[in-house]
Order: sequence, then structure tokens, then C-alpha cells
Amino acid sequence: VLLFYTGLSGWQVSVVRAFLMAAIWLAANLFWRKSDSFHALCLAAIAILAFDPKQAFDTGFQLSFLAVLGIIFISPIFHGIASATSDASSVVASGKAMVRGTLAVSMAAWLATAPVVLATFHLLTPVILVANLLLVPLILAETVLGIAILVLAPIASPLGHGAGVLAGVGLDGIAGISDVMTRLPGSWLFAPALPAWGMAAYYVLLAAWVAWTRLSPAPWRAWLCAALALMLAAPAVTRSR
Repeated sequence: VLLFYTGLSGWQVSVVRAFLMAAIWLAANLFWRKSDSFHALCLAAIAILAFDPKQAFDTGFQLSFLAVLGIIFISPIFHGIASATSDASSVVASGKAMVRGTLAVSMAAWLATAPVVLATFHLLTPVILVANLLLVPLILAETVLGIAILVLAPIASPLGHGAGVLAGVGLDGIAGISDVMTRLPGSWLFAPALPAWGMAAYYVLLAAWVAWTRLSPAPWRAWLCAALALMLAAPAVTRSR
């Protein structure tokens, strides 16, 4: 099913990466092996680069894999805080923990990809930290509706048409929210790229911080990462143009 879906997507690198990771993760259970997201990500990268080595220099490839690396290694630090401060018996507290978890994933992906986005597009996009709270549920709903259309259209065309109408409404919603978000003051800004040594230093320091925090966890250290994200966003509120 996942392979069929990947083919329908046109073999986009991010979808192929997700498919290979899922296939490797699920296959581990068939061979009585422990599933490991980092190893699955590495094998997916090897498979894609073995087929097309030039992908290593493609921005889409870099952003896709860096974002997942950030989610794997950085977001658990914030998820730990969310689970430690929430009461599972409270619906409100569970909702707050879900919001914090989404913000953790957004921050992790942003911290991992910001220098590449800056180098390629000369953009900083702090709005993504908030936008994902609204966009991710809609995108998940669109995925479900897309699969529903494929299943229903051949056997019950009115239902398939209804799912298509809902999918169209969802797409309009995604476009509308994106448009509103990018019009907010300070949501994004143009900025010069980091020099090569600056980008290298950024990733070395980020990796060192993640290793230090994960090997010797302490809740206050997670906020150092939040402070780093705020520093990335600071130019958006200090510059008027």
C-alpha cells in the first residue's frame, strides 16, 4: 500500500524517504529485530544515494533528511518536558501536552533545517513554529481523504466525489491559513546566508548540545534550545524590512 502511494506521489524524494523508513521499520519486526528510526533513516539515505548520488546536493533531499534527524534527536527532549508536566487524567492537560508536542517537533525540524533554508532561499521563517499547529492536522486529513478518493471512486463514485469535495475544502483551508500566516508581522524575513564555517559551527554546536542534553537530561537544558530558536527568530522582530 505504501509503495503504491509513493508511486502516485511521483517518487518525490521526501515521500521515497518516508516510504523506505516505514518499510525498513516494519520489516524489522518480520526478522525479529528491534526497529530503530535513525538506522531506518540512514538506510533510506543510502538507498536513494545509491540510485542517484546527485541527490546529496539537492535542497529537497537535504531538508527532508535534516528535518527528520532533528525530529529524531531534538524533539524527544521537549516531549519529555511535555509528558512530565501533563496530567493524563485531564483532557485539557492532555490537549496542552499535544500542543507542546507539536511545537517540539516544529522547533526540532526548524533548528535542524534553518541554516540550509537560509543558505538556499535567504529566508528565516519563525512563523513555522505556530503554523504547524494549524496546518499539520489539515495535511493529515488531506492524506486520509486522498486515500478515500482512490478507494471509493471506482466502487461508489458519489462517495468518492464527496471525499473530493472535502479534500478541495481542505486544500483551500491550507492555502488560506498559509496566506494569513505569511502576512503576520515578523513571520518571515530575508537575511544573508551563514558563511560555510558559520554553518559548520552551527551544526557542531547543535550536535554537541543535543548529545549533552540527551546523555545527561535536565529539564532546564531544553530551554537553551528554545533560546536558540528565539535568537533565530529575533531578527524578525528587530528589523522592520
